[in-house]
Amino acid sequence: MKQLEWQMVLFVGTFLAHDLWIYSGLPQLYYWDVKRDHFKKIKNKDDKNKIT
Repeated sequence: MKQLEWQMVLFVGTFLAHDLWIYSGLPQLYYWDVKRDHFKKIKNKDDKNKIT
């Protein structure tokens, strides 16, 4: 039971720290999907080269 309580405290504490970080306007890290963006660029390039 003690383990579960510590997990709850860490989860809630992390969530509150994250909210405080975001709402105070501190810098954030953004991640993107390189594979998706790469294929989107290839598709757009192929669409431009198609003869209609």
